[in-house]
Amino acid sequence: MKKEFESFATALRHLRGGKRLSLRQLAAKIKKGDGSSISPSYLHDIENKNRIPSAQIIVQIAKELAYDVDKLLVLAEKISPAAEELLKEQPAVGKLLRKAKETGFTEWEKVQKLIEEQSDE
Repeated sequence: MKKEFESFATALRHLRGGKRLSLRQLAAKIKKGDGSSISPSYLHDIENKNRIPSAQIIVQIAKELAYDVDKLLVLAEKISPAAEELLKEQPAVGKLLRKAKETGFTEWEKVQKLIEEQSDE
């Protein structure tokens, strides 16, 4: 996957600017586990590489900025909550991924197509 941005912080700053959202505006839309919004200073710290948010916060940021959540998660070196849940529920998936890495497997589009075909049946 080609990186559009050098870091999560750079992506966040650029995407937020592109949407013409202030730190305060975006922070008000992002909720912590207790339902309260994150603070603008927390978002500022993220943009200045002083903090890396949780995957749940990154998912919300991606949604608010209309950007691919998986790309943002990769930039932040995080795993998606859905992927983490799948790995816990299906340990064979982890084994499959390790084997793919060991062997240099790269044909993930074929795997995706196979899964999509199975779900259509």
